[in-house]
Amino acid sequence: MSLSGKLEKDVKATTANKLLVICIDRDDDLGRKTGIPTPVVGRDACIEAAQRLALEDPEDADSNSIFFAVKTYEDLVSKGYEAQVITVAGVENRGVQADEKVASEIKSVLKKFSANGAVIVSDGEDDEMVIPVIQNIIPIVSVQRVVMQVSRTIEHSYAVFGKFLKLVMYNPKYSKFFLGVPGILLLIGGIGAVTGYNAEIFAVLVTILGGAFLIRAFDIDKAWSNWAKHHWSNSDSSVCSSWYNYRKCRKYSCRSRNS
Repeated sequence: MSLSGKLEKDVKATTANKLLVICIDRDDDLGRKTGIPTPVVGRDACIEAAQRLALEDPEDADSNSIFFAVKTYEDLVSKGYEAQVITVAGVENRGVQADEKVASEIKSVLKKFSANGAVIVSDGEDDEMVIPVIQNIIPIVSVQRVVMQVSRTIEHSYAVFGKFLKLVMYNPKYSKFFLGVPGILLLIGGIGAVTGYNAEIFAVLVTILGGAFLIRAFDIDKAWSNWAKHHWSNSDSSVCSSWYNYRKCRKYSCRSRNS
């Protein structure tokens, strides 16, 4: 096995020869979902914990972080380093209480395995917030972040985004707002840049943009359309009724005159 480029560089830059690989689970997904107490110490125990977590919640990234920590441990051992791998956890609400619990678990492990350097494994920035606390306990040699491959999710996102663009481009219901309003703003902005009336043009742009947002937010365009339709419908009915009454009265007058 070979060390990753960053890890190998970090390890060679330090004098530490007894390394503790620490996988951090700051919100205690492992304990809450599997009931396994922490710290989990040793390669086999960590593998078993990761497998149980993966079975309980296949979408939880912490199981992959534990596997990554085990691989990092095996790589270090294969290069001749004395190493140990552990998984520590905080509490569900994170915060200071979680950091104190992580620190306490690391201290308990160091009483049995006196490491002089640590390799941190995490799956995100939230877990790494506890790093300053760990640095007060043991020097940190390297920080390894686990990045999941989500190509299928990305492909799905591209497909959804493509459908959205097609809807915006070719559906008049949406294109009037998503293309029409920006088009007007760009046109006016271009005119302002050419003519030099930047302040005045900016005021016009803000007014148009604010008006467009208000119209869509409160469906003013629909309300106006319904009102106009109702108004003209009533007007047409009134005109027709008036014309009918006029014709009727005229016809009655003619009859009276003839008689």
